[in-house]
Amino acid sequence: PAHRDAYEANAKNYIEELEALNRRIGTILARAKHKTFIVFHPAFGYLADDYGLTMAALEKEGKEATPHHLREMIDLARSKGIRTVFFQDEVDSRQSEAFAEEIMGQTVRLDPLAADYADNLERMAGLIAEGAK
Repeated sequence: PAHRDAYEANAKNYIEELEALNRRIGTILARAKHKTFIVFHPAFGYLADDYGLTMAALEKEGKEATPHHLREMIDLARSKGIRTVFFQDEVDSRQSEAFAEEIMGQTVRLDPLAADYADNLERMAGLIAEGAK
């Protein structure tokens, strides 16, 4: 096709950028003391899987946590020393805030829909690593 060389060069450059991003994220997440992180909505499963982490979600099957599930999550957080719960702008933060209060922790907002994909992934990795200290 027309402009084939330009397309191939651009693809090669972008793949190199993504590989570098992957290495940076791996380095950032390797700093995390805890390999489990808690989120309200389970939007980060692939990120967790790709970097050897475990994501635990308050929300289950699209519904807020039941009292039983909430107790399990509190027990998990306490047993692992987790003090941060992550939530997204798209969800109501009240249950995350109540959960954070129960574990004497904090909430941290993640934005999986930010405009700059690469910068956002790196920023979220940093927030997850910081929250897992």
